[in-house]
Amino acid sequence: MRRCACLGAVVWTVAAAPLEAQQISAWLGGGHTRFADSLSGWAATGGARLALQSASAWLSVDGYVSSFDSGYWATDLEGSVGLLAPVSRTVALGLRARGYANYFEGGEWSGLGLAGVYAAVGADAWLGTLGASAGRLGRLDGTADLALTGRVTLHGRAGPWSFDAGLAGLDAGDTAFADATLSAGLRFRKVLIDALVGVRVGDLTDDPWVQLLAEWQVLRGATLEAGVGTYPEDITGFASGTFARLGVRIGTPRRPAAFAPPRPPLVVLPLGPTQTRVTFEVEQARHVEIAGDWNAWTPQPLTELGGGRWQVVLPLGAGAYRFSLVVNGEHWVVPPGVPELPDDFGGTVGLLVIGQR
Repeated sequence: MRRCACLGAVVWTVAAAPLEAQQISAWLGGGHTRFADSLSGWAATGGARLALQSASAWLSVDGYVSSFDSGYWATDLEGSVGLLAPVSRTVALGLRARGYANYFEGGEWSGLGLAGVYAAVGADAWLGTLGASAGRLGRLDGTADLALTGRVTLHGRAGPWSFDAGLAGLDAGDTAFADATLSAGLRFRKVLIDALVGVRVGDLTDDPWVQLLAEWQVLRGATLEAGVGTYPEDITGFASGTFARLGVRIGTPRRPAAFAPPRPPLVVLPLGPTQTRVTFEVEQARHVEIAGDWNAWTPQPLTELGGGRWQVVLPLGAGAYRFSLVVNGEHWVVPPGVPELPDDFGGTVGLLVIGQR
């Protein structure tokens, strides 16, 4: 069952979905799997996660306990830590380490510890990462080897959709393989649905694995999480299997992932002589509208892109226009990064400047 969280949700939790400043998750689940030749069959699993995030570092710790229908039990502890140093607005370099250890009733254990470097390059709609690491592998049969890994990921967004592709390779002892994953996510209102498919080449080759993951924000700071699917064989001795789980995540409002480059609060993109696409950064808003000179100050709704971003295509060419955003139907505001001008009623409005295409 451990692999359902570690391998199965890598793209979802690391590349696709933004990390939170701090969060605590707890879930229950079950599935059918085999741990080497000593533990096999159906198992019930309970787990918890603690994740902390700052602008330049993150830390996460996971713990699991699995009880098999045969009466045996197994425990698992995972952790990862990373540091980040932006070198420009779109490029960042960092260090990260991760590892896990499994202990089984009767004294058997396995584990993997890795540390390495990575780089991230991004723009407004996409993010790519490249990393390599080295460490030590301990298998269930008692053997140990030097482990080398490499990973490349690409994440993109288009409206409410997100797309992720990843290629990861591992070489340890006489075992080497590469995993390719592809996922697509759809966010509407407070619900996110993500589907993932993966294939493997090299050693430990098995059938492709497929997973369906979902989350639903039921309250501010409280989100239900669910997942179901299959996962591939693990190099430490775990066999492939199936899983299902349901849990809750409690945390502070979402922030961009630590390795993502900072986004400007306002992006203006002329589409032609009389059309311009504008993207605003408005955090923690349920509904955003724009009103200005061109529409007689009648609020026009914006489209939510996710991650606090809102977008609209305006019938405007090059020039300067007065405007305001209407947040949640009642607050007229000027977004950050926009020049302010006095209005006709003692307040202020923003100045939207559109250049030539």
